[in-house]
Amino acid sequence: MSKGKFDMKCKVIFGLSSVLLLLLVSSALAHPDGGVRIEAWTDKASYQPGAKGTLYITIRNEEDKAITIYNITVEFPWYSRIEGGGNVTKIIDKALKADEVYDTEVEFSVPNDGRAHWGEAHIDVMTDASPWPYSGSAYIPVASPGTLPATNNLIIILIAIVLVCTGGIIAMIYWLMKSMTRPQIARPP
Repeated sequence: MSKGKFDMKCKVIFGLSSVLLLLLVSSALAHPDGGVRIEAWTDKASYQPGAKGTLYITIRNEEDKAITIYNITVEFPWYSRIEGGGNVTKIIDKALKADEVYDTEVEFSVPNDGRAHWGEAHIDVMTDASPWPYSGSAYIPVASPGTLPATNNLIIILIAIVLVCTGGIIAMIYWLMKSMTRPQIARPP
């Protein structure tokens, strides 16, 4: 292969690659980042296990055309496919015009069986606009449970028993040492 033909092939490949890159960049600029914005927050700063709460969700259509919201699915941090619970799906079926906002709320209960923990609730919004589902998240702050009152009483009782036993051992050692060092009485000859 001659050097001229090789140079020509490189120039053609480079030219085609440049045109393809230019087309990709221009198509990306022609479609500004629109879509659906999801914002979510909770009604309390923190939850105890067993508490009830509300997750507020705002969905904003940032497309330049109308879209339809079919449903919203929320998976809470304690969601378990095996045990169930922690997953909520709301059927919406509502059309949103461009720049329109839809507000909703999802009520939840924090489980008190040990599965509850601080974490992120995943929110999926199914629409007729691609890419779907649109995803968002919100942190669900769950306070770690402290010691139970019955456990506190048990610990106090155990500490008292240990102190009494320690005092008894010290008293026994003191009496034993005192009996070993009795003064010797001198006997007359």
